[in-house]
Amino acid sequence: MTDAWASMRNASVMDDHCEVATVHDGDACDGANAAAGGVLLVRRIRWWADQRAARPRDPALALSEELVTRSYRGLDGDTWPHDLPTTIPREDGLAPIERWTDACALADSVGDGGIYDCVILGGSSSASPAADATLLGYEVGFFEGEDSSFSSIFHECLHGTLAELRDEAVTLGDALLFSRADDARRYLAKREELRHRGCDLESTACRVIAIFGRPRTAGRRPGS
Repeated sequence: MTDAWASMRNASVMDDHCEVATVHDGDACDGANAAAGGVLLVRRIRWWADQRAARPRDPALALSEELVTRSYRGLDGDTWPHDLPTTIPREDGLAPIERWTDACALADSVGDGGIYDCVILGGSSSASPAADATLLGYEVGFFEGEDSSFSSIFHECLHGTLAELRDEAVTLGDALLFSRADDARRYLAKREELRHRGCDLESTACRVIAIFGRPRTAGRRPGS
């Protein structure tokens, strides 16, 4: 998560239906998506508890911030956090798949119940790149490196302001990602339509990214 995302702009009305759908303040980043594929270590952020959000919390699902923080397995968070130093090599913000076990051990060493998370970004394929990693779901966003990433699911669906995107939250799975690639593509198409209509959504092109990781049994959503 780049420092720019930590200061993303407050919500402001663009027209009768289109509002800024992000949590915090700052300028949007431009540029094309880097190809996804590799290991990512991320520290999940409690935006409101840590007073890093710019507006009151209004989640699309009736879930506490703590449950969202411990359930969500996508791109949002502080990537390769400085409070957890490591010598694991990285290229464009991702470690090679063969360092998956090392990255997981590093995350597990903190013992903070999932706040430090290790996942694999695997493009849009459903084939797992590691033997003990399962498909957690499909993210919609972009990852361009340690200082440039964005999750439309987290900022524009779960915590956004546009009803058209918030309504999609009920289709998310236990990891608060889309369970089916087709659902993620449908969401992405809807998002692009809204963006072309002039809605003030994140301007960098998003894509569907398969997310793999070790499954969790604790912290499941009610009724799941």
